[in-house]
Amino acid sequence: MAGSKEDPLEYDKFILRQTFPKPEDVFTCIPPKISELSGDCLFVFDTNILLDSYKLSESSINDIEKIFRKLVKNDRIFIPAQVVREFGRNRSTALKDVFDLLHNQTSNHPSPIPNEATFRCPMLEHSPSYKALIESIDPLKNAVKEYKKCLKTLLNELKDWSWTDRVSKLYAELLVDRIIDHSKKDDEINSDLEWRITHNLPPGYKDKTKEDRGVGDLIIWHTILELGAKSKKHTLFVCNEEKPDWVIRSNNEIIGTREELRQEYFRVTSNYFSLISYSTFLSLMGAEKDTVNQAEKIEELESLDFVHVQQRVSTILQMLNEIISKYLSQSGYSATGFVFIRDNRLTELVSSFRRAREKYDAIIYSTTGNNFLLEMESMLLEIQSLNEQLGYHEVRMKRSGEREMSELRKYCSEFKNVYDRWEQWYLAGSP
Repeated sequence: MAGSKEDPLEYDKFILRQTFPKPEDVFTCIPPKISELSGDCLFVFDTNILLDSYKLSESSINDIEKIFRKLVKNDRIFIPAQVVREFGRNRSTALKDVFDLLHNQTSNHPSPIPNEATFRCPMLEHSPSYKALIESIDPLKNAVKEYKKCLKTLLNELKDWSWTDRVSKLYAELLVDRIIDHSKKDDEINSDLEWRITHNLPPGYKDKTKEDRGVGDLIIWHTILELGAKSKKHTLFVCNEEKPDWVIRSNNEIIGTREELRQEYFRVTSNYFSLISYSTFLSLMGAEKDTVNQAEKIEELESLDFVHVQQRVSTILQMLNEIISKYLSQSGYSATGFVFIRDNRLTELVSSFRRAREKYDAIIYSTTGNNFLLEMESMLLEIQSLNEQLGYHEVRMKRSGEREMSELRKYCSEFKNVYDRWEQWYLAGSP
């Protein structure tokens, strides 16, 4: 019987026997270099690769189109159905990022252009430089007016976006017939997922606190396994995402693919499996240097942003948790009768957390992570509001504030509970 959160599977003490049923494969499954595998292997694309193509220039898209057409012709490129479904859920983020970028320009456009009266300075009227300055004002006004008009037109175009851009058209033309799926039933997938979670086996077990228990990665994996078993070919999984249970990491750098995955693929297909980045894929396929450089910059920025925003969110939440924990540990006595959070960092930390949470939502595609953060943000806003009310009542001393103090302790306790669940999820390696 499949396990569940309520009915977990019993841990198998002999799990290594099932993970490595043929111990000799540990010695003999030695994959060639990636450059050697790439000559005749299959390429399977992850969701983030489809999304990252929207960030490349027109010339790079032309380059990628040539590569895709060649791989399609040679039957070497495949997209798991689960990847396409995740892409459908997340591609609006690409549109939102562009819209936000442009919309920010409307509020950050150049300062209002001065009129002649602003620079009215009779003593300089004889100066050619002064005359040139005055004469430059009208052209500048017209240029800014035209700039704002074009910006507004572009924003309106995005509001009525119909996905007729080069990348979307390329996908529609070339990738529809490259979509593949697995043949397993849902209960088979669920049983396998719980087995992997119980025994800490990839993929999916580090996403066990997600709402879907990490089933998306497991569906993709079974799709790859069936493709490899049918084709009897090596597979390179092109992926930029931080997949903690797919790879081996050291000093925040990926240094290889998890041995359990390589062995499982070899056992099923007698061939080799590995993960590679988008820039590595493009380089292997002979893309132009500028195209590879653009992909590398995207990966670098995503990696830096990913790590930075994770650390930023974690640090702020740790500080807030310390403040709230200290408050909850108080005896409830105060000379004024008002017991509330007196740490003056609270307001600024809540504001910092909200900014970090918005950044997290923009660059990290984690529904579970963002749901945790949204829930804590809602509680923190209530805590901040109640805390400010109690500070106000203490100064005026016109009411006891008992209701607010009771509510404050309730929200602080709820925050602690959610924080503890989030911390467990975060420390498990989830984004």
